[in-house]
Amino acid sequence: DELNSKSYNVPLIENFKIIERPADQTTITKRFSKKVIELVHQYKEDNFFIYLAHSLPHIPLYASVEFLGKSKRGLYGDVIEEIDFGVGQILTELKKLKLEKNTIVVFTSDNGPWLTYKTHGGSAGLLRNGKGTTWEGGMRVPAIFWGAGIVSKSVNEMGSTLDLYPTFMSISNISYKDDNKLDGVDLSEVLFNNGSSTREIMPFYNGSELYAFRYKNYKLHLKTSSWFSKVETHDPPMLFDLEIDPSEKYNISEDNPEKINEILKIVKIHKEKIVYGDDQLESRD
Repeated sequence: DELNSKSYNVPLIENFKIIERPADQTTITKRFSKKVIELVHQYKEDNFFIYLAHSLPHIPLYASVEFLGKSKRGLYGDVIEEIDFGVGQILTELKKLKLEKNTIVVFTSDNGPWLTYKTHGGSAGLLRNGKGTTWEGGMRVPAIFWGAGIVSKSVNEMGSTLDLYPTFMSISNISYKDDNKLDGVDLSEVLFNNGSSTREIMPFYNGSELYAFRYKNYKLHLKTSSWFSKVETHDPPMLFDLEIDPSEKYNISEDNPEKINEILKIVKIHKEKIVYGDDQLESRD
């Protein structure tokens, strides 16, 4: 029974210590939110950075008794509503402690829906495909920034979680070594001053292999694959104009060889700048 959280013998770990096994995943969302509120109180007189990575709505899905069966979207909707409620509790607590004027909250996701699990996997709307692919449905996710001074608006320009680090450093007036090679860009002008994003490129990798590459509103697909499907190499690469075709339905490569060559030159420069690190997975015991 998927709703029986004890059927998955997964541990709940705090400070490298297992505090519960099997973890009761029907209560995990509210417990994560409660822990964040505890940490906010603990460090309210100091600077703090809290990274809350909800394990849900990754499958298998669970919701507490307070939210189970309450949404119109089924179990997936119940899970999302409980996460939303927890975020609201955290924001309310920040306001109670008068920290909202000196705190930035970012809400985003790591990937698109896991379509294999149908209604339990989420939806990418009009975007093509989902998790595990380099199509827009697998990679493009929403992001919400909340905090004092942030201009209230909708932004359709490119941004990445890679940009969070340099943005936070800029907001905090913290400098970093010039020899640090950062892939991110500072988005503070976008957030606070109605500026435009300086991000023009976005590479899409599968492991260490480049599958797709975006330059401004154009996206080049060198290779594509989906869950349990073979990798397909495209020569010439497929080309889509995401400004007018966010669903990546219409391959315009045949009519735009110059644009393909332009982007391939940028891809070459990108690859030449890559500094490969050690594979940390291979070194594990």
